[in-house]
Amino acid sequence: MKTAVANDSELLVALKQGDHRAFHQIYDLYKIELGLRILRMVRSSELAEELLQDLFLRLWNSRDRINIETSLRAYLYQVAKNMVIDLMRRATREQQIYSQIIAASTELYEHVEQALFQKENHAMLQRAIDQLPPQRRKIFVHCKLEGMSYKEVAELYQVSTTTVNDHIQKSMHTIREYLLKRPGLQLSIILGIILGSNR
Repeated sequence: MKTAVANDSELLVALKQGDHRAFHQIYDLYKIELGLRILRMVRSSELAEELLQDLFLRLWNSRDRINIETSLRAYLYQVAKNMVIDLMRRATREQQIYSQIIAASTELYEHVEQALFQKENHAMLQRAIDQLPPQRRKIFVHCKLEGMSYKEVAELYQVSTTTVNDHIQKSMHTIREYLLKRPGLQLSIILGIILGSNR
């Protein structure tokens, strides 16, 4: 055991001095056991190989700053563990970002789709209203779309509220018949708009 530690110490000293042979000896000495350890953690041979190469690249690039208080093996194991943890954290964060993007995209799509439906329904309702006779159309628009009461409309056109109601009922019948002939239309939404009582 003492010999192994001495060998590790000698290799580390040589590594810090930029000795390529020492680096390759460390690589040959630990690559298999480190590779297997990483493989057990990530369960992907391709990813394990990539992490193993990154580990030794990091070891070489930071050779002059290495300060090992335990054995070289323990140091390399800890670096490998930290790299896997960092990888998992990044993967989790990336998945969260991806999920947020998907959620935002879905919400945007649904919002646009709803807006298109509303625009289409509004256009269809307007075409149905355009089928009404002029006087009846004006009365319907005042009562159902502009929110005026039957009494206000009756005073505006100098007719009785009964006449206004008659115009509204006939308008509703005409509009229903027109809309029912349009398949796929959100009829319930449109009727909900125009069925409100403004008496």
